[in-house]
Amino acid sequence: MSFAEVERIEAKIAAAELRILAIRNQLSELADVQANIALDAAERRAANALQGRGLGGALFGAKYRAAARRSAAADNARLSQDVARRKREVADVKQRLKASERALKLEIATLKMDLRSAKAATRTIVRASALPSPSPPLPAQPLSKEQLKLELQKLKAQFEAGTLDTAAYERERIRLLTPFT
Repeated sequence: MSFAEVERIEAKIAAAELRILAIRNQLSELADVQANIALDAAERRAANALQGRGLGGALFGAKYRAAARRSAAADNARLSQDVARRKREVADVKQRLKASERALKLEIATLKMDLRSAKAATRTIVRASALPSPSPPLPAQPLSKEQLKLELQKLKAQFEAGTLDTAAYERERIRLLTPFT
């Protein structure tokens, strides 16, 4: 892993967090839409309640008032269906947005785990490059088989402990084995 990889993961996390903020804004707008639906329905029902009353009802009589009440009842029924349909649509959109938000939160959690491992790998590479050579320079005379075995074991232990990366391990192993080939 490199510093560029760490930056790329951090950028992805930031973008996902921005998308979550946008989703939350949309959800609050949908709450306003739901409130407006209810308010509009209440206003229309109040207007329907007044049908057949007033001067027209007094002038035209009982048949007019009965027809106005039937018309108001039918209008209220259509209004109820319309309100239910609009609320269902809003609820569906809210449900999709919440599912998207959950997916983004999961993606962010995964990216944060990747970021932690990328940072750890970067720190290991930086530490390994800052360390002095893991084994002393070759002596004037070649190593005996016992000395070579001991040096290879030390090298392997350093690699398994994480103080050497794969490239440094291979370089040193080849350097130790070269006189024997």
